[in-house]
Amino acid sequence: MPLTLAQSLALALEHSPALRISEAKVDAAEARASEVNTQLLPQLKLTARAAALSEVPEMSLTLPPPIGRMVLFPSLTENYATRLTLQQPLFTGFRLIRSKEAASLQSDASKEDRQRDRADLILQVTATYWNHVRARQIERAISSSIAQMEEHVKDVKAFQKNGMATDLDVRKAVVQLSALKVRSVEARNGVRVVSMQLNSLIGQPLDAPVQTTDGEGSTADSSWIFGSYDQLRSEARSARPEIRALELRKQASAAGIGAAKAGWFPSLSLVANYDYSKPNSRIIPPKNAWENTWDVGVNLQWNVWDWLATTHQTAQAEAAFRQTEAAGVQIEDAVALDVAQNQQNAQAAVEMLRVADEGLATADESRRIAEERFRQGVASSTDVLDSQAAAVQADVTRIQARADLAIAVARLERALGRPMK
Repeated sequence: MPLTLAQSLALALEHSPALRISEAKVDAAEARASEVNTQLLPQLKLTARAAALSEVPEMSLTLPPPIGRMVLFPSLTENYATRLTLQQPLFTGFRLIRSKEAASLQSDASKEDRQRDRADLILQVTATYWNHVRARQIERAISSSIAQMEEHVKDVKAFQKNGMATDLDVRKAVVQLSALKVRSVEARNGVRVVSMQLNSLIGQPLDAPVQTTDGEGSTADSSWIFGSYDQLRSEARSARPEIRALELRKQASAAGIGAAKAGWFPSLSLVANYDYSKPNSRIIPPKNAWENTWDVGVNLQWNVWDWLATTHQTAQAEAAFRQTEAAGVQIEDAVALDVAQNQQNAQAAVEMLRVADEGLATADESRRIAEERFRQGVASSTDVLDSQAAAVQADVTRIQARADLAIAVARLERALGRPMK
């Protein structure tokens, strides 16, 4: 069954390892954002300890009778302890908030990267598909020309027998037929090569037969190609996933500066502990028994002097922000150039297809007239050969122009950031 462009795209989007890599990057970025978010929530930790202790002298006190000797601190040789700790950050110099913001923005940027990779794959499949259409049509056109040339060789040989054509005429016709057969071999090889490329993209065996449909992806409505460049550039700047991703990363870099500056502020957290141990160090005198205790408090930590580590971290974050800012300008310039070049190429492709259509019509008519005149004996075999060669070239040129236009339109749509079908 013929393979449509839509089917090719569906198969490629399902099979593509590049898209699976993009999906994994998105999953990793989302997981990172979720991980950072957990640092704002209460943390509950359980610790346990079991240890053998060396013997130490007992501490005792001897009192008058009837009390006598009293052991105050016995020598315990075993220690078991469990602690449940609940900790809630109260203030971290906005480090956690800025880190959460940066991670969320990076996650959104990775989604834009996925859209970019998807658009690149669609363009690659579209171009390969149309290259296959071109190769098949060229092969078919050359095969048709071979059949016509074989008929002409028969006619020339018949004319030779009647003295109306020379041996040189026959040789010229045979040579041109041979040249067409060479081009046919090249065309068949071209079909096989581009078939392997398309099969590789859609996840099929490389030697699987491919039959593309000729009418897929009509480019009849191409008037928008000649629209205002400024409008197209504005559309691209708002729609291209690369630009949106850079803007998100720029915002993430700004949040990273805030996270780095958090080192200049104190951090405050609420801490609650529950201890269940044997012996419990808060029970005096110590007892060789399980006891539970608890405590609740607020911890304040301020790194008074860190040898300017926070200053250096802030400088790194600011430098990263400047890099992202410059990269944003660079990508905008690249997008503007991409739109301009692809609009120009698409406009030229429209004009070339128009000229190719006119040339093909003229060449077909010239060949028809030359063949008719040859049969009537008023034109030479050379005239027929020349007209047939011109017709073959005109047909191939038109096929190439049509495929070039389809690919040029796809490239322009990719440059504009439009959803591609």
